[in-house]
Formats: sequence, structure tokens, C-alpha cells
Amino acid sequence: MFLINAIYFKGVWTYEFDKNQTQDDAFNLHDGSQKTVPMMAQSREFSYYASDQFQAVDLPYGDGLFSMTIILPDPQIDLNDFMAMITTENWNLWTGSFSQANGTLFFPRFKLEYEKTLNEVLKSLGMAIAFEPYQADFTRMFDKVGDMNLFIDKVKHKSYVEVNEEGTEAAAVTSVEIGVTSAGPGSPFVMRVDRPFIFAIRENHSGTILFIGKIVDPT
Repeated sequence: MFLINAIYFKGVWTYEFDKNQTQDDAFNLHDGSQKTVPMMAQSREFSYYASDQFQAVDLPYGDGLFSMTIILPDPQIDLNDFMAMITTENWNLWTGSFSQANGTLFFPRFKLEYEKTLNEVLKSLGMAIAFEPYQADFTRMFDKVGDMNLFIDKVKHKSYVEVNEEGTEAAAVTSVEIGVTSAGPGSPFVMRVDRPFIFAIRENHSGTILFIGKIVDPT
């Protein structure tokens, strides 16, 4: 038996990137090497925020109910170290600090596919008993017969995000497999996203994050 939870998002940028402005450019990887990526470019007024640790821009979709927030840590800050700073308090502070500013954004096209088995993650969060063949209690779903008993065998998560000039397409699916035992600056800014960065797709009324990820290699 499988329990599947799925989310799908497809958004068109409010201000699409001009494909004629996209050019191959260098993206700097963690190990100091570079890869060539298709780098999109756009100059206009953005929702923008910068601190002494990062730059951030918020790109709206459609009528603005949804947006992608892009956070680019300064070159001397490791991306994983920066991610440890993303608390609810800091996130709300940052996203509440955007203001309109003129600037130029260079942003790579990218496609992300991710897959992970979540058994150990969920156990560490307190769900360990649900994975134990002889301790899990799913009797409201299944009438126990003899020694047969339901337990969670596997929880798998897969996600997909593609970003291009028109917008973003994203999907995520989590499946649970049940087993059975018989036993703002004043002057124009430039934000060049040419090194590892963080992105989040969010619903702006509630602040709900639909997708969040880090890109260390757009290719």
C-alpha cells in the first residue's frame, strides 16, 4: 500500500527574461572550478535586499501572489554555514525587508532533480515507532489478523524544479510505503548569481514556502 502526497507548481514570471539576453557564462563551484552555464539577464526595478552577508532578490510570478526568493551569500561565506542562519526569525526579517530598487540581475537557468529516502529523518523527528514491525499501530487502517501487522516500510521523497526565461516548473512527491510483517540601496545594484545560492518558491499572503533548495551546480 502506498500513501502519496504531491505538490505541483508552474509559474510564469511577471517580468520574463529576454532569451536574446541569455549568454553562456561562468559559474563558480565550491572546489574553485568553474562550469559554463546559460546566464539569463534582466535590468529593471526589483524587490531587493542586501546586508553585509548576502544579496537577495524576490521575483514575482503572474499577479504577484507567488514569488521566488533568491539569496546569494557573499563569496567568503560558505553556503552550508549560511543555511544554518536561516531561522524562522531571520527569514521573516529578511523577506520583510525587501524594497524596490533598480538593478541588473544575472541568473542561471537550472534544472534540479532530488530524491531521498526519509526513513531516518522521520525517525530522528520522533516517528521511530511507526517504522517498527511489531510496535507500530495502524489498526484503524487494517484489522490485525494473527501476527500480521502494518508498519511504515519506506518513505521516499522526489522533487523537480526547472527555471528558465519564461518562469518555473516544479513538482514534488512524497510516498509512504506500508509493509506487512508475518513476523534596499540608493544606487542601482548588480546581482550576479554565479556561485552557489539558495532559492525558495513561496506564497506571499501566508508566507508558506512551497519549495526551498540550494543550487551548487546549475548543470
